[in-house]
Amino acid sequence: MLYWVILSGLSSFCFGVALLVSDLRGIKRRERAFVTCEGTHPDDFGATVYRMGPVVRNGKVAQGSVRGKSLGIRVGDRVEVVYDPKYSDRMFLADRAPRFPTFPAVAFFAIVGVLVALYGVVRYG
Repeated sequence: MLYWVILSGLSSFCFGVALLVSDLRGIKRRERAFVTCEGTHPDDFGATVYRMGPVVRNGKVAQGSVRGKSLGIRVGDRVEVVYDPKYSDRMFLADRAPRFPTFPAVAFFAIVGVLVALYGVVRYG
């Protein structure tokens, strides 16, 4: 029983580390570009979705959107965005781009993994 508890805790921790590595690789791939806002519509969670114009880099077309509350963007404004070419549908304003987009998930899985592994050691060890 001890091995299964520790193994499940370590697998959860490893999943958190894998998410962190994915974020670090995404940071290295990030590109900046100036795009034009083509339209807006409300989001289901109370935010506004700003649809951005296409970006052409190295023969690839990237078109995505920026989500947020009261960002001060109007249709037709040119703004600087940061995006990952691999996931070009998710764009962030250059001055508000998160360092680690999946940090809450990373922290959750790492903490749960450590707690479960410690529980297994204390309870069954």
